[in-house]
Amino acid sequence: YEMLRSLVGSEMCIRDSLEAVKLWKSYPDEMKEIWFHNAFCINCGKVSFKPGYSLRKDKFGVVIEGFCAKCGERIIRCCD
Repeated sequence: YEMLRSLVGSEMCIRDSLEAVKLWKSYPDEMKEIWFHNAFCINCGKVSFKPGYSLRKDKFGVVIEGFCAKCGERIIRCCD
């Protein structure tokens, strides 16, 4: 648990796969910031995640899953 938190930060869920975490760490910090603030919410139009998101790996790369910072609606962003 503590090792995962140290790799990805305190906001991350522990259920994140190790593959997703490793791939996430390989992305430049600038791109991570862009992806976090570019996940459109269909409910309110806000474009960023609130704390508590999770990562998973799919065939295209890492997927961020979480909730809208404004209204709490579920949002997802593929990081390609």
